[in-house]
Amino acid sequence: MVTLKDISKASGYSVTTVSKALNGYSDVNAETRLSIQRIAKRLGYVPNFQARGLVTKKTWTIGVVMDEISGIGLQHPLFAEVLDSFKKEVGNAGYDIMILSLYIGQTKMSSYLEHAKRKGVDGVFVIVTDYDSEEYQELSDSDIPCVVFDHLSSSVHNVSTDNEMGMRLAFEHVFNLGHYRIAHIYGSSITLPGRQRMTAYTNLLREYDIDYKSEYLSDGDAFSFEGGYQAMSRLIVLDIPPTAVLCASDLQAMGALRAIDEKGYRCPGDFSVVGFDGTRLNQYITPTLTSVRQDTNSIGSHIANILIQLMNGEKPLSPKIKKISPRLIIGKSTVELT
Repeated sequence: MVTLKDISKASGYSVTTVSKALNGYSDVNAETRLSIQRIAKRLGYVPNFQARGLVTKKTWTIGVVMDEISGIGLQHPLFAEVLDSFKKEVGNAGYDIMILSLYIGQTKMSSYLEHAKRKGVDGVFVIVTDYDSEEYQELSDSDIPCVVFDHLSSSVHNVSTDNEMGMRLAFEHVFNLGHYRIAHIYGSSITLPGRQRMTAYTNLLREYDIDYKSEYLSDGDAFSFEGGYQAMSRLIVLDIPPTAVLCASDLQAMGALRAIDEKGYRCPGDFSVVGFDGTRLNQYITPTLTSVRQDTNSIGSHIANILIQLMNGEKPLSPKIKKISPRLIIGKSTVELT
């Protein structure tokens, strides 16, 4: 069996440095950590997690709380991509992940906190829609390190996309294509993205001196395909329908495309449509979707690094509220107005 001493001898670093590098300590620089990890892999080193747990007083397990209100959870392509990036980053630091639910089999937990304590996780990554729920509040108020996605809080570290910037990219894109009748299919107002994207839309109308029309704000439910379909169906039958539609999610945009097609119209011929998320699903639809691409790799890795630092008792280098810049991906669902 390969030991830390073997890696120390092969790398030239001390056993202490090798141990810190393999255990994710921040006082080992990235180049040294990578060098040691490569040598450990080449030698076939397999860490003894039970022994490491006895020494570090850690379980080397991170809990993940996914949304159970909407029932979407891992089925949502954005959440899945963020979690994939997060899992890779914490895995490189030696952590496993565990989904924390309000149920273990048929047994209902009183809260996420109870489940986290029962499993002894070292920290928790949270992706939910209702951050006002008692279950979330109890968890965030506990002494378990916690990082959340898409939520603003002064007490818990949080990472989100710059939603105002994203909506600006989408709005200015269709405006520059000659569109002035611009509608917004919005998402749930209890979520940070839903609120921020709607606010950004109304502010941009004012900035570009475009009249606000309440009928151009169409409820897209919880960012869902069905919500986008119903919202677009309402926009199509207006006396003066919009020529461009900014959706709060890609799933809504896909629903909007379905409604446009079923009602005998064309995208982008009759309506230009922009999504928000930029997930890999977009490559499989026709027309390919113009969308605001959330940087899921950066989001997941930032959350992972912040949480690892918190679990190590360190002060994270990132600010408490971290916004990640998106970018606009131009597809074939938008065209210049003629």
